[in-house]
Amino acid sequence: MFYIYIIRSKKDGKWYTGSTNNLRKRFKEHNNNKIFSTKGRGPFKLIYYEACVNEKDARVREKYLKSGFGKRYLKNRLKRFLSHTTSLRDKSPTGFTLIELMVVVVIIGITLGGAVFFAGGTYRRTSVKNAARDVASLMRLASSKALNERVYYNVVLSSGNCYLEKHYSLDPVTGIGDGIWEDIPASTVYDETDDNVFVIDSSPGARKKLAKAVDIDDGTGTSLGLRKIAFTLKETVMGITADDVMIDATWTQSDIYSVYLDDNKSGTGNVQYLVTVDSDTARVKIYSSW
Repeated sequence: MFYIYIIRSKKDGKWYTGSTNNLRKRFKEHNNNKIFSTKGRGPFKLIYYEACVNEKDARVREKYLKSGFGKRYLKNRLKRFLSHTTSLRDKSPTGFTLIELMVVVVIIGITLGGAVFFAGGTYRRTSVKNAARDVASLMRLASSKALNERVYYNVVLSSGNCYLEKHYSLDPVTGIGDGIWEDIPASTVYDETDDNVFVIDSSPGARKKLAKAVDIDDGTGTSLGLRKIAFTLKETVMGITADDVMIDATWTQSDIYSVYLDDNKSGTGNVQYLVTVDSDTARVKIYSSW
C-alpha cells in the first residue's frame, strides 16, 4: 500500500503533506529529524492519512492535497478536528514556513530589482533616441524656414529644452536690416547698440521638451550649457558651444555641424546619438553612436 499523510508540528503548528509506502517508518523518521523538509520542527502528530494501491495514484493525490483546492478540502475534511483543537500552535496548511517566506521575499526582490534595472535602461535608450529625433526635426524645420523667410534660424538646446530662435542681423545705428535680412518686428524690444537680436519662435512645432535623462555633450564627455546650430539662406551651418547667447561666441569648427546626445551628464554615456548636417547636401542625419 502507498500512503498520503498529513503531520502537524507540535513546535510551530505547521502542517506537512507527504507520501510513502511505509507510514510507520516515515513517521518515525520525521520525529528523529531524518527528513530534510521537516528537520528541526519535531515532534510531530499524525493527523490524517489516506491509502492507495497504486503508487502513481498516491503521488497524484499528494500533489492535489498540496494545492490550494486540496488545502481547502483538508480544512473541510478535518473541520471537527480543527474545531476541537485549542492550542494556539495549531495552524491550517495555508500558511508559509519561515524558510518559504524568506525564499518568496528573495525572489520578489530579485524580480523587482531586475525590472527596475531593465526599465531604467530602456527609459534612457528611449529618451536619448526620441531626443535625437526631435533635434533632427527642428533642424529640418529651421533649414526650411531660413530659406522661405530669408532670416537666420537657430536651433537652441539648453536645460532640457530644444527650440527655434529667429536671429536678426541689424545695423547697430539705424536698427534696420542690412538688405538681406528681414526687418525685426516693431513690437520687439532690443538694444540698438547691438547688431544681433534673437526672438524665440512661438509657432507650432518650434519647441521640443528633452527628457531629464538626456545630456547635450561636446563629443568628448563634457556636458554643454548651451548648443546652437544656425541655418542661413544658403543652408550653410554654424555651430555655437558657449554659455551665453552671443552670436559671435567662440566655437570649434570641426564640430559645427553636429549635436551629440547621451545619457550621462558627468561623462560619456552608454547610450549615444549623433545628429549631424551633411555639409554638401545640408541633409540632417541621425546616427546611433558618435
